Amino acid sequence: MLRARWRHDTSGSSVLLIGARPFGEVSTRRSKPGFHASLLLPTGLQNRSFAQREAAMQFLLDGVEDHVLLQLTPAARTVLLRLSDDPAPAMPHQVREPTGTVAAPR
Repeated sequence: MLRARWRHDTSGSSVLLIGARPFGEVSTRRSKPGFHASLLLPTGLQNRSFAQREAAMQFLLDGVEDHVLLQLTPAARTVLLRLSDDPAPAMPHQVREPTGTVAAPR
């Protein structure tokens, strides 16, 4: 499990921290509308421009998630993807009656 958090400063810049290490930054573009996103991964620096801040921030989150998934074994990656992409139907639960007996699922 990784702890990801955003640190925002007064200049409008947002830094994505994983643990204590910065992985990316979203900032306003100088003299142009929109936002600049920089994602720093071990494979190199990726820069992109976006019209909306939310899209730039999502680019950073997606990039970190993709990088982490690539570090997992194929079996672990399959389990994680199945858990997040194919949710199991709700399991019926048993209800305890006031007498302490177990009633049939409702």
